[in-house]
Amino acid sequence: MIRKPETEQLVADLLPVMGLRVLARVVHELKLPPEEPEYRLRGEKILVMLFAARAGSTYTGALIQNLPQFGIFTESLNPRALERARLQYGLDDHGAALQSLLDHRGRDIFGFRCTQIGLAGAAATGLLSQFRDRLSFVILRRRNVTAQAVSMVRAQLSGQFHSFQQAEKTVSIDDYDFEMIDNRRRKIDSIYSRHEKVLEALGATAHTVYYEDIVADPGNFLVELCRYLNIDMPPDLALETRVSKLPNRINVRWIERYNAEAGIAEPSAVRPIAGLLNKLGLPLGKSRGA
Repeated sequence: MIRKPETEQLVADLLPVMGLRVLARVVHELKLPPEEPEYRLRGEKILVMLFAARAGSTYTGALIQNLPQFGIFTESLNPRALERARLQYGLDDHGAALQSLLDHRGRDIFGFRCTQIGLAGAAATGLLSQFRDRLSFVILRRRNVTAQAVSMVRAQLSGQFHSFQQAEKTVSIDDYDFEMIDNRRRKIDSIYSRHEKVLEALGATAHTVYYEDIVADPGNFLVELCRYLNIDMPPDLALETRVSKLPNRINVRWIERYNAEAGIAEPSAVRPIAGLLNKLGLPLGKSRGA
């Protein structure tokens, strides 16, 4: 694809930060048109939520969708997501697929969540450069990084990354692996370091939010987000996420064991879930979460 000069410059600026491997992989997976399209945006703003896996992005995105200014808030800029949109709408390339997502999933604000892969997709397609002055960023983190790492390791071992998937393997407490969890923690730190460097390269700042705080008080999270975006928070907004979570004793035991062995003091992974259950009047055992 022949890119606009602004896009070529942005990709060049991001290359030292994101790395050739990530950008090259994304460009290879994208089916781009001969020339960069001139994208049309329904609203005035784009919200980009940066995260690392198992940070609670599905739950947080579902909460954001309750705001009437937003449409569907998903990982829209991943090559796989663009390919699904291309096939769904019978389009020739991923530039046209992106425009279809801007048309169908955006309202006053078009929002998407992404790791470095989705961010590379947004850069390679030209979206970031064309709407650079309309971008707002949120970084979603977890205060309990061990819990995030354990959640990912558990998913890798079981093959179950979402509640609607069937586990490929039963995981027990005895499957605990310090090295796997430790490597995942380091990976999480690396991802957020790259997010910060990307923001620096873009000359942008971000509103940082924490999953535990969001779960404990989702309404306040949306109030703060609206304040950050300078939009109105609807009064008496009903919150619906359609995301279920079952607190798991294996995860809790692994978190405690890893922190003890690594000498780390982190907040309890159970406390925010328990607080939410109390708000909803539910017994400990089933909750709404990420």
